[in-house]
Amino acid sequence: MKIHLIRHAKPDVKNKFLVNSRELQQWVTNYNNSDIILNEKKILYIKNKLNPNVLFISSTLVRAIKTAESIESGKSILTDSNFCEAALPILNLRKITLPLPLWLVILRLLWIFKFPFKGESYKETGKRAQTAASKLEDMANEYNEIALFGHGFFNRLIIRALVKNKWKLVGKKDMSHLGFSTLLK
Repeated sequence: MKIHLIRHAKPDVKNKFLVNSRELQQWVTNYNNSDIILNEKKILYIKNKLNPNVLFISSTLVRAIKTAESIESGKSILTDSNFCEAALPILNLRKITLPLPLWLVILRLLWIFKFPFKGESYKETGKRAQTAASKLEDMANEYNEIALFGHGFFNRLIIRALVKNKWKLVGKKDMSHLGFSTLLK
């Protein structure tokens, strides 16, 4: 059995370097609803790695669905919100302006280290990743080979859960845009 985890293509979103928390919230909304930038070389690489009968699964976020569609237009895609990215927590600190990449790192670290935010906690996200991994295992049992079009951080958590369940990661995990990771059992 094979499970492929593929991170979505790069979102086509404008990045302003310095932002306050309100602008960051707008950027996250834009990121979640953006189109994607296609990298034809990576798309061809993925197409060549996948069996024609592979089951396509995607999170319900636009960037993941569009990525799956770019690999094989017209192919049926099973979508499930359980495969969505771990939501980024937001702080309401309008007077603080930081570089966008720094905001992203700080917020993700605060979230991992259990800073209280509204929304899904790191622990809850880990449990969701375990549930997602179990769903993928069930689908791999039925279809033999599946491809999940998902998200960088959440794909890492799914890989961790699958490895705990005796799946073997082939090569290294690739969490770059259109990154491709394969697990076997």
